[in-house]
Amino acid sequence: EDPEAVEVESDCLCVVDDPSSSYVHRMSTSGQTTSDALGQVRSGRSIQQQQSQHQQQQQQQQQQQPPKSKTSKCEIEVFHPQSTPRFIANCMALFFMLWDIITIPLSMAFNLPETTFLTLMDWATSLYWTLDVFVSLNSAYYLPDGDIVESRVLILIRYIRTWFL
Repeated sequence: EDPEAVEVESDCLCVVDDPSSSYVHRMSTSGQTTSDALGQVRSGRSIQQQQSQHQQQQQQQQQQQPPKSKTSKCEIEVFHPQSTPRFIANCMALFFMLWDIITIPLSMAFNLPETTFLTLMDWATSLYWTLDVFVSLNSAYYLPDGDIVESRVLILIRYIRTWFL
């Protein structure tokens, strides 16, 4: 017995599971087939025809997709200079720079006590400035004429010539 077909009195009710839509077919005793799919009416098609058409559509979609490379790359997108992540990184840089400008001279001049807060802030500033290297190496920049440079090699050269020194 076909699990997709259920006989109801003199009509045969066939349900085909299609990932893109659900088709309900009714076949009357006269052999006339109709199907409703979300308001669309199709007639004269058997379940096998619909399944083969669905398989053909899947094959066409697979052929249209570019082949997947066997080696996976972890590609990090370059940040636009005016993007939100870049803005947040710049605000954090301002905060940690002000913190360093104030606390480093104070700790050298007055031998500040070792508190949990100061220790945590020392670790936070060290962690931020370390991570900022990676953020800067993944951030595009503007040329004087207004063009944006997104080449990682050019970003690296600029970083070494400016911030790295």
